Amino acid sequence: MKSKTSFFRVSLSIIKEDFRKFWAIPVLAFIGYFLSGIFYILVNYKAISEGKGTYTAQFIENMLNGQYPVYTILFFGVPILSTILIFKYLHSSGSVMSVHSQPFTRNMLLNSHAVSCLLFSVLPIILTGIILLIIAQPAYYPQDYYSSSAEMENVFSRIAILKWMWQSFIISAFVIAVSLIGTMATGTSLHNAIAAVGFNVIVPGCMLISGFYFNTYLFGYVTSDNFMRNIVYTSPISAAYMKEGFSPLTSLVYIIVIITLYAFVMFLYNKRKLERATDGVVFKSFDIAITLIFGYLGMTGLGAVFYTLFRSSGFMLAFGYIAGALLSMIICRMIVMKTIRIFTKESIKIMASYAIFALIFLAVIVFDFTGYEKRIPANAEAASISCEGAGIIMNSSRSEELHTDKEAVELIKNVHKFIVDNKNICEDLSAGSGPAYYSADGSFNISQTVADYNGNAEYEDYMSVRLKYYGKASDNESKLERYYMVPSYLMLSSEEFNAYMDNESVRKDALKSLPSAESMVSIQMDINTDLVANENTITISDKDQIRTLMEALKLDINTTPSRDLINNYNRPILISGMRLQYDEDIDKNTDKTSENEEVLLNGDAVKYRGKNLNTTYLDIPDCYVNTMAWLQANGYGDMLKLSDTFKFAAIHKIDAGSKTYPPEYEKMPESTGDIQIVTDTEQLNALYKKVRSHSVFGLLDSLSTDNDDVYMICFYRQYQSPPDVEEPQSYTAYFTGFIKGSDIS
Repeated sequence: MKSKTSFFRVSLSIIKEDFRKFWAIPVLAFIGYFLSGIFYILVNYKAISEGKGTYTAQFIENMLNGQYPVYTILFFGVPILSTILIFKYLHSSGSVMSVHSQPFTRNMLLNSHAVSCLLFSVLPIILTGIILLIIAQPAYYPQDYYSSSAEMENVFSRIAILKWMWQSFIISAFVIAVSLIGTMATGTSLHNAIAAVGFNVIVPGCMLISGFYFNTYLFGYVTSDNFMRNIVYTSPISAAYMKEGFSPLTSLVYIIVIITLYAFVMFLYNKRKLERATDGVVFKSFDIAITLIFGYLGMTGLGAVFYTLFRSSGFMLAFGYIAGALLSMIICRMIVMKTIRIFTKESIKIMASYAIFALIFLAVIVFDFTGYEKRIPANAEAASISCEGAGIIMNSSRSEELHTDKEAVELIKNVHKFIVDNKNICEDLSAGSGPAYYSADGSFNISQTVADYNGNAEYEDYMSVRLKYYGKASDNESKLERYYMVPSYLMLSSEEFNAYMDNESVRKDALKSLPSAESMVSIQMDINTDLVANENTITISDKDQIRTLMEALKLDINTTPSRDLINNYNRPILISGMRLQYDEDIDKNTDKTSENEEVLLNGDAVKYRGKNLNTTYLDIPDCYVNTMAWLQANGYGDMLKLSDTFKFAAIHKIDAGSKTYPPEYEKMPESTGDIQIVTDTEQLNALYKKVRSHSVFGLLDSLSTDNDDVYMICFYRQYQSPPDVEEPQSYTAYFTGFIKGSDIS
């Protein structure tokens, strides 16, 4: 007989009986915790006490922060195994009737068995935690490469162990609650096992799958940190991987969720029809939901394969989605109904319902009914833009620079709107078949490409553009973020992007990331040895030279027109990189060094002065006239003279839609009707200064000599085989670019 007082009552006799039958579960679990964790620590205990157990400290940190795979398996496996075995009586017609004929209410049976499951999972954790508390001693592991001993964190503290025990308790209770839903919804142990595992991963799994559709169909979609964080925190198992652990609020939320899930389990247990034991699924609502979820998973799985193979074919992509959903739902119905005769009226209704759901879901995303793609925040107070792959167009000192000036923010919005307005161009080029390429003998070979220097021109050269908007400049996280793959020629030719690059406020913001001349230790410049004869790195450590060079560099960053920068896009430059090395005040987890300690920098000892040595990397294009003039005036001019690296250049006429792939030559070729050979060193150097990326002129597939007065030019170097190799010398193309006919003398 049921009573109000029996709602949360438990029976000690039931719990004792569970322990008598299944005592091996907690015993084996403890052995697993001991051998895979405590035993390793004890073996290396002496090394920890002597301060030499760095690897052991790292192991302890991972173990206590949810990042140890063996413990993760135990957290997940022990609760699931406990629920399957203890509640096995629900999945046998004889057992279920026998158990429920005893003088216990359903709530008392459920509560008592649930407590047994929790004890089976938690007792090994408590015993493990007690041993860890007993053997705990300071173990330090550097959280940062530069951490000093004084700043290292003690990863084997008793507080860390207690935090691990609490998180482990939360994880166990959560997994048990979710697994019990699977137990109540299914009628056999096999179905129970599948449901227990599946229900624990279904929510984060479906969220990740939704991300696939967003990435595939929403132009500019970015998987935000908030989205990934929400996925991680859907389960305490994955949340434990976050090193900050469970905050009091997070713990409270999980406790509320666990109580809610358990209340739902109680509801299901009291509504469960005992005679449905041995059925696949005992609730019709779960039957429908599981079939729909399987359809979603199958549609995504096979759809993703077809998207990779037949991206340009809408028919094949639709076939992949339909076939994947249909096959997975058929398999699901067979498992649930335990028969191959699944084409019942009910099954057809479920599949038809899923088809309607899938059409609505895909339509909302594909046709952007939510307005996601065109959304540009009107009230953002700050914004940033970075163009990965843009080389010197977006200097590393300017990448991700946060702009708070209203005019600069509006210019970024204009660039954003320009990209959105050209969505079709961006998507069509990335999915197209690409331009046709021909080798010297005229034979077609799509795998051979006309690539600019460091370019990717198999189809078209792209920039990776990332835009971020902030409600306030002080916000740590952006309120809106977008990511686009934009054809380089489109960006370089846009008035919006050029206006952004030439804006005075943008130029001033670009200087903020440069260190002050007073803090500089040295400036190092790597010379492109493929272009010049000197194989040297210019190192400047004189304070006056550093100050004047920084003045010239800042002037170039502030005043060089965007058109000059664009002309230097994606082509080899004389100075392949500049490193500004400077001292930064200790305000982070950095190693403190003695005031008098010296460090070796390129062979020269320099004072470290108790500060942190940091480096800023810059690209230095040839159009930085003030920087180049400073190098000339200070005796570095000879190091920047072009050598005779190029033996000859081949200038090709081109037709729209077909380009000549630069062949290798065993001997110097001669000029023909469509190919002009240049061998004079001075003329080669002059041509080099005028060569451009194809993106400066336009779409690679559309350029032609007749219409655009554009030629393809290939610069060749001589390859000399080693003396012990009997191979003839040959000429190979160093880089390929494009040049205006008017620039060919």
